[in-house]
Amino acid sequence: MEVDEQVITDHTTALRQRPVYTIPEAYNLARVGRTTLYGEIRAGRLTARKIAGRTLILAGDLESWLQSLPSARVV
Repeated sequence: MEVDEQVITDHTTALRQRPVYTIPEAYNLARVGRTTLYGEIRAGRLTARKIAGRTLILAGDLESWLQSLPSARVV
């Protein structure tokens, strides 16, 4: 299976377009579910910020978290 370089480029560009994301924006960009994203925050692997009752994730934190994930192994 080949990696679609355009998809990677599009997601990297999207991460750099805005400095902060809401939880739904972050899990949509990361292509994970809401529960998974909150689990990563709870486990301390992804940093979230709170302001005025909203949970926000900085683009740099989201990108760092994605980069820290293990590489997929194709069998």
